[in-house]
Amino acid sequence: MNKYLSDNADGLDAVAINSADSKRRRNAKRSAQEAASALYPEIRAAIEAAVKRLYVDPNAESFSIEAFCARYGVGRQLAYDEINAGRLVIKKAGRRTLIGRADAERWLERLPGKPAASGETA
Repeated sequence: MNKYLSDNADGLDAVAINSADSKRRRNAKRSAQEAASALYPEIRAAIEAAVKRLYVDPNAESFSIEAFCARYGVGRQLAYDEINAGRLVIKKAGRRTLIGRADAERWLERLPGKPAASGETA
């Protein structure tokens, strides 16, 4: 800015440059806010989808495959392998595959456990 002030004898050009610079800053700030507000619904939707996917109602009487995997910390492939092996009982409701809470707990209890090392408590 000082360069422009020293080059211009009458100072009017400096005022024009100064006001144009401030307009640019305001427009840049406004466009950044518009971009953030435009992305906000998309980001919010992604966060809500992730939370919904990871949240499993602890009082649910049955689980979808996805909810079962999230609750018990297993992958889909292991869940389907256990179903195909007959160790995990499912129910079909139309196209939905449901796993009852009692069946899931029974499956968990039947898993082989590793004995605790001496001195450790379970």
